[in-house]
Amino acid sequence: VACINTDVLLFAGKFNDVTLTGDGYSELDEWVKEAALAQGRYIASDPEPGNGMFFRSDHFPFVKRGIPSIFAKGYTDA
Repeated sequence: VACINTDVLLFAGKFNDVTLTGDGYSELDEWVKEAALAQGRYIASDPEPGNGMFFRSDHFPFVKRGIPSIFAKGYTDA
């Protein structure tokens, strides 16, 4: 069981990057990184890590209950 938050996934065509919001807080991070690399994408740094979005978004109730969760976006390099 896992939670994959896609509430800001933009459908703007193919993108080259994947941004992990809260990188390092989920055991799914490595899985996402491996999948991105296998598809020729790269991991981009969260452009606003200080805004605490990982702790304020829809997936966080799952995190608090111990369910592995990610909040991934891809849109900075389309």
